[in-house]
Amino acid sequence: MAHSSWSEAVAHINEPLINGSFDWTLYLTPQADEGPKTTAELIEAFKAHYLASNQIKELTWQETWQRTFDRLPQDEPLSEAAILAVVLLTENHTRSRELACQRLQRLAEFAGVTVDLKPFQCEYSETSLTPRDLPDEKLILEWRNRIENPQWRWIYGMMAAFGLRPHECFFCEFVNPRTLHVLQGKTGFHVARPLRPEWVDMWSLTQTNPPRVKGRTFRDYGQRTYRQFERYKVPFIPMICVMLMQYAALCLECQCKQWQT
Repeated sequence: MAHSSWSEAVAHINEPLINGSFDWTLYLTPQADEGPKTTAELIEAFKAHYLASNQIKELTWQETWQRTFDRLPQDEPLSEAAILAVVLLTENHTRSRELACQRLQRLAEFAGVTVDLKPFQCEYSETSLTPRDLPDEKLILEWRNRIENPQWRWIYGMMAAFGLRPHECFFCEFVNPRTLHVLQGKTGFHVARPLRPEWVDMWSLTQTNPPRVKGRTFRDYGQRTYRQFERYKVPFIPMICVMLMQYAALCLECQCKQWQT
């Protein structure tokens, strides 16, 4: 019986080999699932992982973790740029910022995305800022010159000179070379003045030249900016936060005296 069964098995394989219909895939071990690719899929996988070891209700998850994760671009792969953009949408020095950092850090670690959100949970004050925390002007100038696209170079210049958030660069207008109106943004209308007035002239910033970016929310503009500077490999991590810190620190140093008109 055993010999007969073996002969039948050989015949079963031999026949398709002879007539050219043999299918190797029937005999290969199925490959393991590659895992979730989009941010939405990663969130679902992380949710299952988290709920398996933490006793929280579905409603609690939806009102806490999921509310933070919903601000990420769901149909794209999870990236450092997207995570940082969501963090910077929260108010600094608040519990909301702290919780957002903690939740997004856990998701990033689960997904294997390298990002360090600990600096964002710290409060920066006049005494806590030190020169080694900030990029020097030479470095800021050097990396601006490495950006080939003139429109994104303009965005970089506006952020460096006026301390603007990324999305604010798309909703501003000059009153004169030393006065800028930010028309829309996370903090609403406000007036901005240049930290380094010479940069406005040197970089011809009054010749408004933003890239054509479409977005429904301020977050969309911020994330597009992050991704673009990520492509240029700008070494400030995160670049936008560092620029804002530089701007705020030097404002304190100068006590805004040069801005009084």
